[in-house]
Amino acid sequence: MNHKREMLEQLRVSVSAIESYSESESGMREQFVAWMRQVSSALEAADMIQELEVWNQARNSVSFSAGDTSMAIQMSNMKGVLLGILEGLEGVEPSDELLPIEIVQDTRGYIENMARQANGCYR
Repeated sequence: MNHKREMLEQLRVSVSAIESYSESESGMREQFVAWMRQVSSALEAADMIQELEVWNQARNSVSFSAGDTSMAIQMSNMKGVLLGILEGLEGVEPSDELLPIEIVQDTRGYIENMARQANGCYR
């Protein structure tokens, strides 16, 4: 396994730990925001400039507000971006969408948009 791939795999594993974090919503949010910064730092340190640009563009679309229930979706989307970057390292085309549009179809518009963005990054 090459070092860039290994680094990204470790970051992928760490977000799964956040997903199972059982403390308060605000605590989980803080951990998720810290994780996103760590991914940015890791991509920069590995001189993965294009991947860092993609990551930061997706990261800039993440926002939270009081009572926001979309954090799980946003976490999934960012995990999808990371998986897309991993796929790019392998040069293998994914066979499926990360998040089937049918799951989010006819929900709030921003949820559908985020799913499309995650799927676009995954490809």
